[in-house]
Amino acid sequence: MTCTHLLYDAEELVVNEMIKTLCKLLEFGLLSKADSLENLEKLMPYLLYPNCWIREGVIKFIKFLADPKNKILTKAEVYCLIRPKLKQYLRKGEKLFEITDSDLTQSKLKSYLSRTIYTAELKGTKLPDTQLT
Repeated sequence: MTCTHLLYDAEELVVNEMIKTLCKLLEFGLLSKADSLENLEKLMPYLLYPNCWIREGVIKFIKFLADPKNKILTKAEVYCLIRPKLKQYLRKGEKLFEITDSDLTQSKLKSYLSRTIYTAELKGTKLPDTQLT
């Protein structure tokens, strides 16, 4: 997809709308399996984003992609391709056996980054130790 550069826009509204658009494209069957997995790679870091609407949009994309009723990925592909990627975003001790509405929620994910840390990471600046706690 050529429009995914909008995922990196400075305006949160643009990023949120792009994620919604990717969800709709996936729902309408307009994304190939390869495009869906490529977009998944780009969306995963947003699971730590400070804005809850953006995090929810990414969760919706992942759930739709993983849902066997949608016939995008097989259960084996979900298990081998999505679960390992999600593992690094889960809270310590959380297990994710299936990616369903009840299984994948924000409460199972690691805490999102503060805006200060997120912005500093984007800019590549080092924060004083006092701001990291």
